[in-house]
Amino acid sequence: MTPTMPRRPARYRSIYVSGCPVWECGRCGDRKPPATREADLRLHEDTCGQPEGAR
Repeated sequence: MTPTMPRRPARYRSIYVSGCPVWECGRCGDRKPPATREADLRLHEDTCGQPEGAR
């Protein structure tokens, strides 16, 4: 049996798509506009990749 490794936390990073800045989740690829509130980005980071019941 392999030990479970702790998962890397999801983090949004700033990227450019067609010359426009967007926030992109490093784990799932979700993209948000640059005006997205930081609290909304953190909410996604906290729940990204978790099973539905764990949210």
